[in-house]
Amino acid sequence: MTPQNDDEIAVQLEEGEFFFSGILKRTVDNNFIGEDEQVRVIYDRDTSRVVVINKVKGDEFYNYFFSEVDEGYL
Repeated sequence: MTPQNDDEIAVQLEEGEFFFSGILKRTVDNNFIGEDEQVRVIYDRDTSRVVVINKVKGDEFYNYFFSEVDEGYL
């Protein structure tokens, strides 16, 4: 994840055969959403939770935590 500005985050997710690349846009507070033809990606910056949902079936593909903190810097 790479912040582009206060309201957009460029993201690239890859897990096995799954791949998503796009821009997440701020909706409310610290929530960001992006989508393509198949999935919707939701990122809550406050909880560091990323959720990937199948747009057609509504099934949750992935639900995990992602930290934007540069742990090498700590």
